[in-house]
Amino acid sequence: ASTPGWMANLLSNRGLVLLRNLKRPADALEIFSRAYSLAEAAGDPAEAAASAIYQGEAALALGRTDEAVSAFGRALKRAAGGTLERAWEAHLGMARLFERTGQRREEVLALETAAALIEGERHNLALLMAPRRFLSDRLEVFSRLAAALAVSDDRGSILAALRAIERARARLTLAAWSRGGAVGGDEAGARSIQRGASSAMAHDLSEAAARWYRSESAPDLAAWEALVARSPMSAPKEIPAPGESEALVEYLVAGDRSRAYWITRQDAGWADLP
Repeated sequence: ASTPGWMANLLSNRGLVLLRNLKRPADALEIFSRAYSLAEAAGDPAEAAASAIYQGEAALALGRTDEAVSAFGRALKRAAGGTLERAWEAHLGMARLFERTGQRREEVLALETAAALIEGERHNLALLMAPRRFLSDRLEVFSRLAAALAVSDDRGSILAALRAIERARARLTLAAWSRGGAVGGDEAGARSIQRGASSAMAHDLSEAAARWYRSESAPDLAAWEALVARSPMSAPKEIPAPGESEALVEYLVAGDRSRAYWITRQDAGWADLP
């Protein structure tokens, strides 16, 4: 016998085929709406959040920005009651919307929030999350963040983009390290405290962003931006300085973006790749 939660998941998967494979967002949106209603009836906030995220994605594909904002807001509301595991996808959706509407400041803030949530997902390390899975669905956040930061060819912009790439690399390194064995004693306790602080900061960032999405008020935007600036996840990463006649080149391939970023002693830049 089927249950509302099981049917919601089935419908969401059917909708994803229509949206991402068959490019039929209008049909997909109708199915995601049914999936959301079933997930709500089942009392399954995780499934409701997922179907709301997909609703937002389909609405955005149709150019219905107000509907997309509403859907991403519902996803964040459902995620706030428990795990924030899926919330980063809602912030990524908002970043896509801001890119489309030319709101670069808000796009960067939404991507920083999504990245902080990903970096706060320490429970995935305990579950031995494979780097391949991370690359398949989360790397787009850091790819878009690098692109949004590299607004020009000046050295500061390129260095900011390189730091975003290093954040993705650090996340992969942590995932690989987690399979090397457990730690104990004071080191384990210190890491537990750090994980708790990262998760709390990520939750605060997500809540601040959601408030601004709902209100679009200047104070809410300022509060959100201040939290991003204080976030330890967005602290500058050390970028090695190239030697004479050397270049530092970073490649980043994710989603529909393929880019190379580079710096030398005298210059910096980026290039789209096939």
